[in-house]
Amino acid sequence: MIAPPLTADQTPPNLPDADLREEAARYTLMRRLAPALRHHLAGEFQPMTIMAALIERQIKQQAPTGDVAEHASALGQLSKKTAAHCISLMNWIAPVQAGSIDLQTALDDCLRMVSTDLRLQGFQLINHPYEGTLRVAGSTMRTVLPAALLHLSDHASGPGQLHLRMRTRGTKLWLDIELVLTEAGTPLEDRANYRVMQWGDVQALAQAEKVGLEALDQGLRLKVNAGTG
Repeated sequence: MIAPPLTADQTPPNLPDADLREEAARYTLMRRLAPALRHHLAGEFQPMTIMAALIERQIKQQAPTGDVAEHASALGQLSKKTAAHCISLMNWIAPVQAGSIDLQTALDDCLRMVSTDLRLQGFQLINHPYEGTLRVAGSTMRTVLPAALLHLSDHASGPGQLHLRMRTRGTKLWLDIELVLTEAGTPLEDRANYRVMQWGDVQALAQAEKVGLEALDQGLRLKVNAGTG
């Protein structure tokens, strides 16, 4: 059966080139992060599975009612915690634009998401602590920062270290990512699970998130809006 032609109100919108580049970059980032997201989601449910199996065994063995009730209550608490964590993971797919989060929390969240993939490629993430309290947009740290890290590792000529250093300039947080090669080798572009993260992808995401972006000799710099409180 041949589908009817699209009417005027069904025709896909003619998006500007900048919007198309941003959408392509976001899709690529999600494809690259999908294995880590699956891993973290599966991990969230493991404690609940163990607790449910324990309760099932207690019921079959006719354990004291008090023991079963105690573990059932613990399972309820686990389910609430798991639901909250899953909602947080969904923010990687559909970032909440409003609001800000603690800088260190945002960094830990990002590095935890990308560290396994980078480690398998031979890269070590080294976060040089920032001695201060700042708040940044959560969406920025879930898009521009991981894209920048993936871009540098994708185009490196071999395994190495990715150093993160931060300092403030007025209301901006300067986040420098330096790539230090530890071995000369074959470029790692063909190791990506979808496609490599290009410089244009990082630019598109930075523009969408209003983040300054600067190429350095051995890395890049992100200029992120930051605040206190």
